[in-house]
Amino acid sequence: NSKGVKDFQIKYTEHDMALNDWKALYENYSTTNSTVQMLKTFYDGKLLSKKSTDYLMQIMLGTKTGTNKIIEQLPKGTPVAHKTGSS
Repeated sequence: NSKGVKDFQIKYTEHDMALNDWKALYENYSTTNSTVQMLKTFYDGKLLSKKSTDYLMQIMLGTKTGTNKIIEQLPKGTPVAHKTGSS
């Protein structure tokens, strides 16, 4: 909220959700629009510090999971920055 992104909340980590009541997963939520807004704010360097933005972008570009999903529909060599894992 402090960065101007509304309708987006990360309250529990993956570890927290595994330890808590299954209903805890519903405390993490976003809308499609808020996710796009958050990613644009991140990409524009206005969400995190420059150091953290660069580090996270490096991790996202280096992620090799999901090669049989959206990425396989793109031209070979297209840079794709995405989250790690598939949960």
